[in-house]
Amino acid sequence: MSHWLEDGVIEGLSQIDVEEALEAQRKHFGEKGEWQKGVISPSLVAVSCRLQRVKIFLGQTPIPFQTPHMATRAGRPDAVSLINMVRGFDGEGLIIEALRRSYPEHLIASAPKFEVNFFDHDTGYRYAGHPDIFMRLTTDGAFGLVQIKSPSVFKMDRIDKRGDSDALESYLPQMATEMYIARRSGLSVVENNLLLFSWEGTPKLNRPRIKAITLPWDESLATIPEMAADEIHADAAQALMFNQWPQALPATSWDVWPCSYCRFARLGDFEVPSCDDHEKWRINNVPGSDASQPDASLQTV
Repeated sequence: MSHWLEDGVIEGLSQIDVEEALEAQRKHFGEKGEWQKGVISPSLVAVSCRLQRVKIFLGQTPIPFQTPHMATRAGRPDAVSLINMVRGFDGEGLIIEALRRSYPEHLIASAPKFEVNFFDHDTGYRYAGHPDIFMRLTTDGAFGLVQIKSPSVFKMDRIDKRGDSDALESYLPQMATEMYIARRSGLSVVENNLLLFSWEGTPKLNRPRIKAITLPWDESLATIPEMAADEIHADAAQALMFNQWPQALPATSWDVWPCSYCRFARLGDFEVPSCDDHEKWRINNVPGSDASQPDASLQTV
Protein backbone atom coordinates (compact mmCIF):
# COMPACT_ATOMS: atom_id res chain seq x y z
CA MET A 1 0.00 0.00 0.00
CA SER A 2 1.47 3.36 -1.02
CA HIS A 3 1.76 6.40 1.22
CA TRP A 4 -0.93 9.06 0.75
CA LEU A 5 1.76 11.64 -0.06
CA GLU A 6 3.15 9.44 -2.82
CA ASP A 7 -0.36 9.14 -4.28
CA GLY A 8 -0.81 12.90 -4.02
CA VAL A 9 2.44 13.65 -5.83
CA ILE A 10 1.60 11.30 -8.69
CA GLU A 11 -1.92 12.68 -8.99
CA GLY A 12 -0.67 16.27 -8.93
CA LEU A 13 2.11 15.69 -11.44
CA SER A 14 -0.41 14.05 -13.76
CA GLN A 15 -2.42 17.29 -13.76
CA ILE A 16 0.55 19.50 -14.71
CA ASP A 17 1.86 19.99 -18.22
CA VAL A 18 5.43 21.04 -18.99
CA GLU A 19 4.77 24.76 -19.37
CA GLU A 20 2.79 24.80 -16.12
CA ALA A 21 5.56 22.95 -14.31
CA LEU A 22 8.19 25.39 -15.54
CA GLU A 23 6.02 28.35 -14.55
CA ALA A 24 5.47 26.91 -11.06
CA GLN A 25 9.21 26.44 -10.63
CA ARG A 26 9.88 29.95 -11.90
CA LYS A 27 7.54 31.36 -9.26
CA HIS A 28 9.12 29.17 -6.60
CA PHE A 29 12.62 30.39 -7.50
CA GLY A 30 11.40 33.98 -7.57
CA GLU A 31 10.19 33.93 -3.97
CA LYS A 32 12.79 34.84 -1.40
CA GLY A 33 12.57 33.61 2.15
CA GLU A 34 13.91 35.69 5.02
CA TRP A 35 16.38 33.86 7.24
CA GLN A 36 17.00 35.05 10.78
CA LYS A 37 20.58 35.20 12.00
CA GLY A 38 22.09 33.73 15.13
CA VAL A 39 19.42 31.06 15.60
CA ILE A 40 19.19 27.33 16.16
CA SER A 41 17.84 25.89 12.91
CA PRO A 42 17.02 22.36 11.74
CA SER A 43 19.90 22.29 9.25
CA LEU A 44 22.33 23.48 11.93
CA VAL A 45 21.23 20.75 14.34
CA ALA A 46 21.75 18.21 11.54
CA VAL A 47 25.45 19.11 11.20
CA SER A 48 27.40 16.26 12.79
CA CYS A 49 30.75 18.04 13.24
CA ARG A 50 30.70 20.32 16.29
CA LEU A 51 33.47 22.53 14.92
CA GLN A 52 31.66 23.11 11.63
CA ARG A 53 28.42 23.73 13.51
CA VAL A 54 29.77 26.43 15.80
CA LYS A 55 31.69 28.12 12.99
CA ILE A 56 28.45 28.40 11.01
CA PHE A 57 26.58 29.64 14.08
CA LEU A 58 29.20 32.34 14.70
CA GLY A 59 29.06 33.51 11.11
CA GLN A 60 32.48 32.40 9.97
CA THR A 61 32.89 32.04 6.22
CA PRO A 62 35.13 29.41 4.55
CA ILE A 63 37.64 32.09 3.58
CA PRO A 64 37.88 34.62 6.42
CA PHE A 65 35.89 37.82 5.89
CA GLN A 66 34.96 37.01 2.28
CA THR A 67 31.36 36.54 1.15
CA PRO A 68 31.12 32.88 0.10
CA HIS A 69 29.26 31.16 -2.66
CA MET A 70 26.29 29.22 -1.33
CA ALA A 71 27.57 26.23 -3.32
CA THR A 72 30.93 25.87 -1.60
CA ARG A 73 32.99 22.83 -0.72
CA ALA A 74 36.35 22.86 1.07
CA GLY A 75 36.41 26.64 0.90
CA ARG A 76 35.93 26.97 -2.85
CA PRO A 77 33.00 27.28 -5.26
CA ASP A 78 32.04 23.75 -6.21
CA ALA A 79 30.25 22.59 -9.37
CA VAL A 80 28.91 19.38 -7.82
CA SER A 81 27.49 21.25 -4.82
CA LEU A 82 25.82 23.70 -7.18
CA ILE A 83 24.17 20.89 -9.15
CA ASN A 84 23.01 19.15 -5.96
CA MET A 85 21.54 22.33 -4.49
CA VAL A 86 19.76 23.39 -7.67
CA ARG A 87 18.42 19.84 -8.02
CA GLY A 88 16.96 20.17 -4.52
CA PHE A 89 15.42 23.61 -5.06
CA ASP A 90 13.98 22.49 -8.40
CA GLY A 91 12.49 19.32 -6.94
CA GLU A 92 11.01 21.27 -4.03
CA GLY A 93 9.23 23.67 -6.38
CA LEU A 94 7.81 20.88 -8.52
CA ILE A 95 6.61 18.73 -5.60
CA ILE A 96 4.97 21.68 -3.82
CA GLU A 97 3.01 22.50 -6.96
CA ALA A 98 2.00 18.86 -7.40
CA LEU A 99 0.67 18.65 -3.83
CA ARG A 100 -1.03 22.00 -4.22
CA ARG A 101 -2.91 20.55 -7.20
CA SER A 102 -3.88 17.28 -5.52
CA TYR A 103 -4.62 18.65 -2.03
CA PRO A 104 -5.67 22.29 -2.58
CA GLU A 105 -7.75 22.45 0.59
CA HIS A 106 -5.09 20.84 2.76
CA LEU A 107 -1.88 22.68 1.86
CA ILE A 108 -1.72 25.77 4.09
CA ALA A 109 1.77 27.22 3.62
CA SER A 110 5.02 26.32 1.88
CA ALA A 111 8.64 27.23 1.30
CA PRO A 112 10.50 29.42 0.79
CA LYS A 113 8.51 32.14 2.56
CA PHE A 114 6.92 30.03 5.30
CA GLU A 115 8.83 30.38 8.57
CA VAL A 116 8.33 29.16 12.12
CA ASN A 117 10.29 30.57 15.05
CA PHE A 118 10.24 31.10 18.77
CA PHE A 119 12.37 32.50 21.58
CA ASP A 120 13.04 30.26 24.57
CA HIS A 121 12.85 32.60 27.56
CA ASP A 122 14.28 29.94 29.89
CA THR A 123 17.53 29.53 27.93
CA GLY A 124 17.72 32.70 25.86
CA TYR A 125 18.02 30.67 22.66
CA ARG A 126 16.35 31.63 19.40
CA TYR A 127 15.03 28.95 17.07
CA ALA A 128 13.86 29.30 13.48
CA GLY A 129 13.01 26.94 10.65
CA HIS A 130 11.53 26.97 7.16
CA PRO A 131 9.38 23.84 6.69
CA ASP A 132 8.81 22.93 3.07
CA ILE A 133 5.09 22.36 3.58
CA PHE A 134 2.61 22.92 6.42
CA MET A 135 -0.68 21.16 5.78
CA ARG A 136 -3.79 19.62 7.23
CA LEU A 137 -3.33 15.87 6.95
CA THR A 138 -5.69 13.94 4.70
CA THR A 139 -5.81 11.02 7.12
CA ASP A 140 -7.34 12.60 10.24
CA GLY A 141 -7.42 16.38 9.81
CA ALA A 142 -4.53 17.04 12.17
CA PHE A 143 -1.61 19.27 11.17
CA GLY A 144 1.69 18.01 9.81
CA LEU A 145 4.82 19.03 7.97
CA VAL A 146 6.39 17.74 4.78
CA GLN A 147 10.13 17.82 4.26
CA ILE A 148 11.15 17.40 0.62
CA LYS A 149 14.52 15.96 -0.38
CA SER A 150 15.88 15.23 -3.86
CA PRO A 151 18.73 12.79 -3.23
CA SER A 152 20.75 10.99 -5.87
CA VAL A 153 19.57 7.71 -7.33
CA PHE A 154 22.34 6.01 -5.31
CA LYS A 155 20.82 7.27 -2.06
CA MET A 156 17.39 6.08 -3.17
CA ASP A 157 18.80 2.65 -4.05
CA ARG A 158 20.41 2.40 -0.62
CA ILE A 159 17.16 3.30 1.14
CA ASP A 160 15.26 0.74 -0.94
CA LYS A 161 17.82 -1.87 0.08
CA ARG A 162 18.27 -0.98 3.76
CA GLY A 163 14.82 0.35 4.58
CA ASP A 164 13.32 3.48 6.13
CA SER A 165 15.83 3.46 8.99
CA ASP A 166 18.60 4.42 6.57
CA ALA A 167 16.69 7.54 5.52
CA LEU A 168 15.86 8.48 9.11
CA GLU A 169 19.50 8.03 10.09
CA SER A 170 20.31 10.88 7.72
CA TYR A 171 17.30 13.15 8.21
CA LEU A 172 15.98 12.49 11.73
CA PRO A 173 17.76 15.44 13.46
CA GLN A 174 16.42 17.91 10.91
CA MET A 175 12.92 16.42 10.92
CA ALA A 176 12.69 16.35 14.71
CA THR A 177 13.95 19.92 15.04
CA GLU A 178 11.49 21.15 12.40
CA MET A 179 8.61 19.65 14.38
CA TYR A 180 9.99 20.90 17.69
CA ILE A 181 10.20 24.50 16.46
CA ALA A 182 6.76 24.35 14.85
CA ARG A 183 5.16 23.01 18.03
CA ARG A 184 6.95 25.51 20.28
CA SER A 185 5.83 28.32 17.97
CA GLY A 186 2.20 27.32 18.53
CA LEU A 187 1.39 24.98 15.65
CA SER A 188 -0.26 21.68 16.64
CA VAL A 189 1.99 19.56 14.45
CA VAL A 190 1.70 15.81 15.06
CA GLU A 191 4.06 14.46 12.40
CA ASN A 192 6.72 15.29 9.85
CA ASN A 193 6.68 13.47 6.53
CA LEU A 194 9.92 12.94 4.67
CA LEU A 195 9.24 12.98 0.93
CA LEU A 196 12.15 11.71 -1.16
CA PHE A 197 12.01 12.49 -4.87
CA SER A 198 14.68 11.49 -7.36
CA TRP A 199 15.01 12.93 -10.85
CA GLU A 200 16.90 9.82 -11.88
CA GLY A 201 15.98 6.19 -12.34
CA THR A 202 12.57 6.68 -13.96
CA PRO A 203 12.96 5.68 -17.68
CA LYS A 204 12.00 2.04 -17.07
CA LEU A 205 9.48 2.72 -14.33
CA ASN A 206 5.79 3.52 -14.65
CA ARG A 207 5.80 5.97 -11.75
CA PRO A 208 8.16 8.66 -10.44
CA ARG A 209 10.92 7.60 -8.07
CA ILE A 210 9.37 8.81 -4.82
CA LYS A 211 9.22 7.54 -1.25
CA ALA A 212 7.42 8.99 1.77
CA ILE A 213 8.26 8.18 5.39
CA THR A 214 6.23 9.47 8.35
CA LEU A 215 7.86 10.46 11.63
CA PRO A 216 5.20 10.92 14.36
CA TRP A 217 5.92 13.42 17.10
CA ASP A 218 7.12 12.00 20.38
CA GLU A 219 8.23 14.07 23.36
CA SER A 220 11.56 12.23 23.41
CA LEU A 221 12.42 13.91 20.07
CA ALA A 222 12.69 17.25 21.89
CA THR A 223 16.03 16.15 23.35
CA ILE A 224 17.61 16.31 19.87
CA PRO A 225 17.29 20.09 19.32
CA GLU A 226 17.58 20.95 22.99
CA MET A 227 20.87 19.09 23.49
CA ALA A 228 22.25 20.45 20.23
CA ALA A 229 21.30 24.00 21.23
CA ASP A 230 23.07 23.63 24.58
CA GLU A 231 26.21 22.33 22.83
CA ILE A 232 26.18 25.06 20.19
CA HIS A 233 25.83 27.89 22.70
CA ALA A 234 28.42 26.36 25.04
CA ASP A 235 30.88 25.93 22.15
CA ALA A 236 30.22 29.49 20.98
CA ALA A 237 30.86 30.89 24.45
CA GLN A 238 34.14 28.99 24.76
CA ALA A 239 35.26 30.18 21.34
CA LEU A 240 34.37 33.83 21.93
CA MET A 241 35.68 34.13 25.48
CA PHE A 242 38.67 31.81 25.52
CA ASN A 243 39.41 31.01 21.85
CA GLN A 244 38.81 27.35 22.67
CA TRP A 245 37.13 25.44 19.87
CA PRO A 246 35.71 21.93 19.45
CA GLN A 247 38.24 19.41 18.18
CA ALA A 248 38.36 19.11 14.40
CA LEU A 249 37.99 15.69 12.86
CA PRO A 250 41.30 13.99 11.94
CA ALA A 251 43.08 15.52 8.97
CA THR A 252 43.00 12.11 7.31
CA SER A 253 39.20 12.53 7.07
CA TRP A 254 39.48 15.33 4.53
CA ASP A 255 38.16 13.17 1.65
CA VAL A 256 35.35 11.31 3.44
CA TRP A 257 32.00 12.41 4.87
CA PRO A 258 31.41 14.79 6.59
CA CYS A 259 34.64 16.62 5.78
CA SER A 260 34.37 15.96 2.06
CA TYR A 261 31.00 17.74 1.99
CA CYS A 262 31.89 20.59 4.34
CA ARG A 263 32.02 24.24 3.27
CA PHE A 264 35.23 24.62 5.30
CA ALA A 265 38.50 23.06 4.19
CA ARG A 266 39.89 20.34 6.44
CA LEU A 267 43.31 20.75 4.80
CA GLY A 268 44.42 24.30 4.13
CA ASP A 269 46.64 25.80 1.47
CA PHE A 270 47.97 29.24 0.61
CA GLU A 271 44.48 30.44 -0.43
CA VAL A 272 42.10 28.65 1.93
CA PRO A 273 42.84 28.06 5.63
CA SER A 274 42.11 24.74 7.29
CA CYS A 275 39.03 24.71 9.48
CA ASP A 276 41.08 24.51 12.69
CA ASP A 277 43.51 27.34 11.82
CA HIS A 278 41.51 29.64 14.09
CA GLU A 279 43.99 32.52 14.01
CA LYS A 280 43.01 33.21 10.41
CA TRP A 281 39.56 34.33 11.56
CA ARG A 282 40.79 36.58 14.36
CA ILE A 283 40.94 40.37 14.34
CA ASN A 284 42.57 42.15 17.29
CA ASN A 285 42.58 38.88 19.20
CA VAL A 286 38.82 38.46 18.73
CA PRO A 287 37.50 35.41 16.85
CA GLY A 288 36.40 37.29 13.75
CA SER A 289 34.25 40.41 13.35
CA ASP A 290 31.27 38.28 12.38
CA ALA A 291 31.69 36.12 15.46
CA SER A 292 31.74 39.12 17.80
CA GLN A 293 28.58 40.61 16.32
CA PRO A 294 25.47 38.42 16.64
CA ASP A 295 23.63 40.54 14.05
CA ALA A 296 26.23 39.56 11.46
CA SER A 297 26.16 35.82 12.05
CA LEU A 298 25.43 33.65 9.05
CA GLN A 299 22.76 31.01 9.37
CA THR A 300 21.66 28.58 6.70
CA VAL A 301 18.27 26.97 7.25
